Amino acid sequence: MANIMAIICVSLYKPMHKPHNLYVISLAVADHFVGLSGMLGMMIVNIYRGIWPLPPFVCTLVLITDSVCGTVLMFHICLIVHNRF
Repeated sequence: MANIMAIICVSLYKPMHKPHNLYVISLAVADHFVGLSGMLGMMIVNIYRGIWPLPPFVCTLVLITDSVCGTVLMFHICLIVHNRF
């Protein structure tokens, strides 16, 4: 929810349309995707009480998506730190 609010605030408030705030938007989007991909897999497992009901390739796809989104999130954080200093 906080990620969506950050995206909306920076997008709608004209004085915040600066290049360094675009990094904040991209970080919020990446964090949102990490939350969605990570929660999707755990939600499926919790609903079925510890059993993965889908084919194995879907499990692999969820894990790969979560790992890639997490890596992109870390790169965004590094980019913001590099930009600030």
